[in-house]
Amino acid sequence: IGRLVGHPNVNQWNGVRHFKGIIEGMTEFSAGEADAVTGISAPDDHTIVFHMTNPYRAAFLEKLLNFPIMPKHLLSQYPEDTWGIDEQGQQGLKNTPYAKEQGIGTGPFKVSNYIPDQIVEYEPFDDYWGGKPQLDKLAFVPYTDQLAMAAAVEKGECHIAIRTPQSEYERFQAMEHVDIVLNHGPSAFAWYHNLRYVLNDKRVRQGLSLALTREVIAQDFFYGTVEGANAPLWNGDYGSSPD
Repeated sequence: IGRLVGHPNVNQWNGVRHFKGIIEGMTEFSAGEADAVTGISAPDDHTIVFHMTNPYRAAFLEKLLNFPIMPKHLLSQYPEDTWGIDEQGQQGLKNTPYAKEQGIGTGPFKVSNYIPDQIVEYEPFDDYWGGKPQLDKLAFVPYTDQLAMAAAVEKGECHIAIRTPQSEYERFQAMEHVDIVLNHGPSAFAWYHNLRYVLNDKRVRQGLSLALTREVIAQDFFYGTVEGANAPLWNGDYGSSPD
């Protein structure tokens, strides 16, 4: 994990930001000042030990879920100097044949067909530890047009759609074959830079906050799919309470 997410040339937003300053030695390794992350060790084939710099304020295990188990017998074919550079100048496994052609996961399905930017088809993985899945086939189709995705939902061409247009919320509510699941999280927020002119006055920041009609914004801009926040922690975040 340390070499994958903390490598100096790997996209820092997707990797080391989760653990920098949290795992011992991650900051030094990411800066190119060390050859390994001292805070991660594997005493045996089934154990990984993390040494923390301090108690982590969020769920550490949740962050680990961003990084799946990786097959050493395949990754060893691609040493770091062959990872390649993408258009943003970032180095990583996503630029290797492993990511583009050989990708292996640990779930109940395996890839049966892959056409870049068009479709990924899956078939059941018979040896899955949780038993063979009940679906005979699974397909993932990326949509660049949200309205086209909404039309596919309406026609029954797809069974699950993520991030459908909020403007379609009211119309979807009237469809008997559509179940809507709302994700309670931050849809829009603003940071006040309190070190800058004008905003360094607490009264100005309070005035801006009081002037925002959150419920109107939630209804008019987000079509009633969100709720106006009344505290720094939004509904569903760690430490939040309905009260």
